[in-house]
Amino acid sequence: MFMHSLEHKQISSRSVVPPLSPEYPWFVAQNLEAEEDDAQAHTFFNLHDPLSHYRCKIPELLGKRIRGCFFGCWALLSSNRDVTWSLWNPITCEIINLPPLNHKGSEGDYNDIRYCCLSAPPDHPSSVLLLTRTNKRNLVYCRLGSYSFFPNTRRKEELRWTEMTYAKQVRSITGFDDGYLYSLTCCSGRVYAYLKVPEARIRTLLVEIKMMVKYRKRKKLRQVVITFLPILEFPYPTILGCVALNFLEGSSTELFTIGIAIKDKTSFSVVDVKLFKLNMNSKVWEEVDDLKETIIFVELSTDSTPIFATHTIGSSESGGYIHVLSDKGNIVYSYHVKDQTISVSSIPCVAETNHMSSWAMLECTRLEDESPLLNIPLHVLEIVMEFCVGVEYLKFRSTCKLCHLAAPLIQCKNGKALERYSLLSPWLMVFDKHKGIVTFTDPMFGDKYFIKTPQDLIGEYFEIKCSRYGWLLILTDDNTMLLFNPFTSEIRTLPEVPSTKIFSFSAPPTSPDCMVVALTRRCVSIHFVAAGEPYWRRVLLDFDGDDYQFFTLNGLDLYAMKANGGLDIYKEMGEEYYSWERTVCPAPTSCCTSFRQSFLVRCEELDFLQVILGQFGESVEVFKLNDIPTHEWVKIDSLGKHMIFISSASPVCIEAKIPEMENKIYFPRLSSPKGNMVFYSLETCRYHTFNNKDIQENFGDFFGTRYLAAPHAWIQPNWR
Repeated sequence: MFMHSLEHKQISSRSVVPPLSPEYPWFVAQNLEAEEDDAQAHTFFNLHDPLSHYRCKIPELLGKRIRGCFFGCWALLSSNRDVTWSLWNPITCEIINLPPLNHKGSEGDYNDIRYCCLSAPPDHPSSVLLLTRTNKRNLVYCRLGSYSFFPNTRRKEELRWTEMTYAKQVRSITGFDDGYLYSLTCCSGRVYAYLKVPEARIRTLLVEIKMMVKYRKRKKLRQVVITFLPILEFPYPTILGCVALNFLEGSSTELFTIGIAIKDKTSFSVVDVKLFKLNMNSKVWEEVDDLKETIIFVELSTDSTPIFATHTIGSSESGGYIHVLSDKGNIVYSYHVKDQTISVSSIPCVAETNHMSSWAMLECTRLEDESPLLNIPLHVLEIVMEFCVGVEYLKFRSTCKLCHLAAPLIQCKNGKALERYSLLSPWLMVFDKHKGIVTFTDPMFGDKYFIKTPQDLIGEYFEIKCSRYGWLLILTDDNTMLLFNPFTSEIRTLPEVPSTKIFSFSAPPTSPDCMVVALTRRCVSIHFVAAGEPYWRRVLLDFDGDDYQFFTLNGLDLYAMKANGGLDIYKEMGEEYYSWERTVCPAPTSCCTSFRQSFLVRCEELDFLQVILGQFGESVEVFKLNDIPTHEWVKIDSLGKHMIFISSASPVCIEAKIPEMENKIYFPRLSSPKGNMVFYSLETCRYHTFNNKDIQENFGDFFGTRYLAAPHAWIQPNWR
């Protein structure tokens, strides 16, 4: 990953493919619409060495789109509005030119063919290239195994396209007419796809596309008979408050499904990723917590171009990631499955291109001649573990069964060890549902503490809606609302919550004055915790369709921030006489030119603050609410002795306990590769990290940093 301040290096290799390696998959970009000869060059780059890119002209690729990479070396190419198709092997320089594809009843443009899959290497007798139409429930296929190009083919036939409808099979399986196939892939010599029925209540259905070759005597040719075999439904993982996209991807032996959560279909910003693998024996989807050496690529499309994914096996250095290409390849989101973090990379070298593809090269595995790990006595391991702390302890413990025995899980039952350490600032709290561990990280020193995840939250998909007073307000996927204190392990269950996305609470749940508030587009819902009422009180208000992004409580007053940054106030909430003041303060004037994020922060000394952040952190602005007499947002360039902790679950602003932490904004982001917490200094107007109390690193945006996909929040310890 890189920062913009570094210099990029261009390497020209003329008409030669750059030194591709199975260790690091490559990307290739080109401008398909360029008329000038110089503008049709190809740009090759990879994430291992992002500062270097190769600019060359590959004759086999000129004017062609890479529609997929299969079996480590075969690239599927299309051109001339998807009429001309070919398979190209850049290693052997073999080219298989397929017959022109007729676009019957269609406009014959890039939208006509959606998904592509090669069932086996082209020289395999059963190899079939399978395509799906975009606006028809049709399959188009070409049988390759009988092609006379291959010397070992017994019965040689000319290549030809065949088209068939699968509408009747959809009706037979689902009982509906509007089902369609998507996300074709190959695994263990079999072709799989998802069958989606928009109007049906059934979930997405995984089907195997069985292809049997039959010989027709009259026409003296072999015909491929295609049938659908339903396997199981796929329960979409619940990623609350987001648009979910799902992809099916197969390797030589494993079948994956990838769930990608984006903020909306306009920004295509990735906020979370879920990965499942099909257990071929039990036919059950199992969540994956470590990809190890595997790398998966998914390409998101912001226009109407096809969406497809490619897969490759890399080395341990580059493995373990799901790379998501977005914004026409200009942005790459890299999700590390084991760490549950997301980093963002900018690829400026492809800014003038309009087509980007991942180049999944040879699949390979490394042969390692290693002795048994840690072949030493248990008591010696126990002595070694006494000197390990923090994340090293946890990683060592998970290495093998012997290490697991030598390193028992440390629990802070009475909170004393944590209590001594809770003086400087809030901690970043992260749930690791794979390991059943909650991690607390000090933003300055990086020290880590661990506790067990409560049984009620293990294996559940949930979202932290609010963090205040050392308590978390948690919403599970079945609309169950919980109040959880991780320091005392106390959990309080609230009544079933109305459908909404923003919440807050006014006081510690142990207080008689605590009320939980939910804000929807039509009403305010209130629950008094101490009263133990089995319902929510609802107050209907005229919101006039306003979309609220954040709100916070100040006593009995609710301050709600609209999506555009404007502020409404609901006073004396929960009382008999209340008032609803609309547009008390209009949105501040911001210099942000990208898709912006706004955060409403309550501060005891500074009153209300609004932080406006650019999509990739390229701009940071802080505004203070002048309540009397003007009701306006005023931009400020210093927080004085205060510090802000940004998150989607209740940002925090408090006075810093030591000078090194003041006048800074802290983010739930980690630098790469050191993994230190990232903060923004209002003094330098740059991002930095801490090495103990020393400031290190210097960058201007979020590129090269990682953000957390696992549930997380800033929390101030509370043992009451």
